[in-house]
Amino acid sequence: MRKGTFGLAALWLVAMGCSSSPQSDDKPQPAFCQNALQTCFEFCLCATGEADRCFDACEESGTGGDPGVGGGTGTGGDPGGGGSAGSAGGAGTGGAPAGGGAGTGGAPAGGGGGTPGGGGGTSGPSCAGSCGSTKAVAGSCYCDSDCQKYGDCCPDWAAVCGGGSGGATGSGGATGSGGSTGNSCGSWPAGPAGVAQNSTLPQSLSWQGYREGSSAVSSVSIGDYYDCDGKKGVNALMIITGTPNCGACKSEASTLEAKMAAWGGMGIKVITLMVGSVSTAEAWKNKYGLNKSAVLADKMPPSMAYSSSIGTPMHHIVDPRTMKVVYTQMGAGGSAFSQLEQLAAKNKK
Repeated sequence: MRKGTFGLAALWLVAMGCSSSPQSDDKPQPAFCQNALQTCFEFCLCATGEADRCFDACEESGTGGDPGVGGGTGTGGDPGGGGSAGSAGGAGTGGAPAGGGAGTGGAPAGGGGGTPGGGGGTSGPSCAGSCGSTKAVAGSCYCDSDCQKYGDCCPDWAAVCGGGSGGATGSGGATGSGGSTGNSCGSWPAGPAGVAQNSTLPQSLSWQGYREGSSAVSSVSIGDYYDCDGKKGVNALMIITGTPNCGACKSEASTLEAKMAAWGGMGIKVITLMVGSVSTAEAWKNKYGLNKSAVLADKMPPSMAYSSSIGTPMHHIVDPRTMKVVYTQMGAGGSAFSQLEQLAAKNKK
């Protein structure tokens, strides 16, 4: 249902006072958009207004568990804290080859000398037999021409479907399963893979958008922030998931660049994942002048969702030495920032 007729989805959307196009600040939204925590479909609908896409994404990629720990004030509601951490939702797709994939006519994108990762993302969803299809592959990625617009192409889309230009993902030497990380750290850290607290982030996580200090769109891999020995100078990583209509997200973004002036010296890196397209990420970056942190496009359901209920801004504090999620929080406030600074201080010693 990603394109074409909306059917019952469109009728329901009209009844709730929404349009079938992406939401903007001045469009009416259903009352549940003010809830601190929302179901996957509610969250997607409030963020994008695209009922057909939301049905596909939320039906085919489930997120499990109750709301995670540390919930802050949320958006227009009560804290979402206190629940047990949910299991990882929608495991990441297979990793991209190290040293940059072979995009059509493109040179490898960096790679830092990483060893090829045994075929990269072949273990995850593949576009083989699905090129041009508007149906989600394994509920997590797409293989049609619009996937570039939404930033949700399958890992092998460029290689299999012949789309895009320039090198594919692999910046910073991140590799597919079993490959080298492109630095002295060796293989990816062991441990239960997932995005919930105490899980090790999947090596396959990657996004399209703007890395810190860059005005050009590129692929950014979670492996770019893996710093087992501290030689990259990364002491703590915070991943923030937000939407354009989230009031608490706007408030937090308005102060982020100023915080980065101090955090940069502490070896703190920040990634903002905006649910939507690369254009959504670009607009957010420009609106709040975010040049010292990465701003990337995220899919639906959000790649970092760790619960069946979703609240934004959603924070993940990650230890770059182990790539383990040490703290999660839904909503503003809470102790996300203090946890981030404490981790940076610990790793800087």
